Amino acid sequence: MGEVLARLAAMVDVLFEQQGLADHRATLVLATPMGLGLTPYHLAFLEPHSLHAVVSLDTMSFRPHATALHPAQVAWSDEGHVSCFETAVYCMLEGRVQDVVHTARTLLKHMLPLLPPDPLGFGSAGEGRPLPPLAEDRTLRVVLEARSGPARSFKNLDEIVRACSEANQRGAANCAFMEEGGIAGLLEVRPCRLGTNICFWPDGHMARQLDRANYDVRMFAYNVEDPAQCLPSDYEAEELAHPTEFPKPRDVYARVRDQHVVLNPRQFMAYLTHVAALLSDKAAYHEALRADRVHGYPLAEGLAFGALCAKNKTRLEAVADRSIK
Repeated sequence: MGEVLARLAAMVDVLFEQQGLADHRATLVLATPMGLGLTPYHLAFLEPHSLHAVVSLDTMSFRPHATALHPAQVAWSDEGHVSCFETAVYCMLEGRVQDVVHTARTLLKHMLPLLPPDPLGFGSAGEGRPLPPLAEDRTLRVVLEARSGPARSFKNLDEIVRACSEANQRGAANCAFMEEGGIAGLLEVRPCRLGTNICFWPDGHMARQLDRANYDVRMFAYNVEDPAQCLPSDYEAEELAHPTEFPKPRDVYARVRDQHVVLNPRQFMAYLTHVAALLSDKAAYHEALRADRVHGYPLAEGLAFGALCAKNKTRLEAVADRSIK
């Protein structure tokens, strides 16, 4: 989803909203690999730019025999399933034309009127009273991304949820849609070695984007460096169990990224408390950045704070709070 937002949605935003390539009567057609169908986020990112439904090239190209004689009504055209267009513009996406935060601002103008008052289901403040707006609320609201599958999941999510009391779903790229002004932040959990040994990879995405936006949405990296809190992905576990059947293991970077995590709830809650203290105070957040005390490093020896991409584990161990294990 992040690549679709960073490349496709950004390009459409520039062409339609900024350069006026076409008006909202245009039909947007997306070519997908091997004719795959469109996902919900394709529709969410592209439909604000057209009066018609977004359609895949494969669907638009479908020509049943009866269509030629009696064009069927379709959501992507006022004229039925047509085969001729007055003008067609083909675009090949290369590179990134703008940052995702700017793209998200355009999309939010279209999305916000359609969202319910409490889209993440946080509920009320008790006694039937609704929660106050984020800008007026000091309550720390925590949203955890619940993944299932063979890689990159919380293996003790229920335990973490019990410690946090609240959970729902969100993704890292979605932080571009968070409310700006220092009242929301992204906490990215990185498994062993991803936030230290090969941190150029994760740091090159949302961390860099939010830095360029002056951290109007705060960025926090939780770099797990305790081996007991990291497990190999399902495919790596299979490779390790049957090495002769996998003569060429997957790329080492992907193996590091795809690890599962089993977070220590005590350390994680201690870090969330630290995050809460920096969310609404921009000066405190930037002071913590200067002092290298924003990002967390849960170690076997305790919880340490450091700069983004702290590679010296010995130094982290020396400053770790050994009361938080």
